[in-house]
Amino acid sequence: MDKKKVISTTIMFLVIVAAIIGFKSIFGEINTLVGVAGITAALSLLGTDYTITPIKSTIYFIFIEVLLGVGSFLASTNAFLGLVITFAIVFFILYQFTYNTKNLHMLLLH
Repeated sequence: MDKKKVISTTIMFLVIVAAIIGFKSIFGEINTLVGVAGITAALSLLGTDYTITPIKSTIYFIFIEVLLGVGSFLASTNAFLGLVITFAIVFFILYQFTYNTKNLHMLLLH
């Protein structure tokens, strides 16, 4: 493994841990998983250039965030409804961001 890659990976790890600890201290221990999911999502989006259509991309990501918020609100009202909504939203997110795994495959190899 290349020395620069080790250093950049270590720095990225430290930033992730610091962000999770910061999120945990601000929003409480019960919401730590939300912070981890947000950081994971942000890292997975780094491999794609969204500046080609910035307004469309911004609206798209706002829609996804609102969908997550509404889904979590509705899921908290009923356990069965929460199960259905969680599976539906997770399927939607995974489908939207992993249908083209060629770029992800290339990132993992290099």
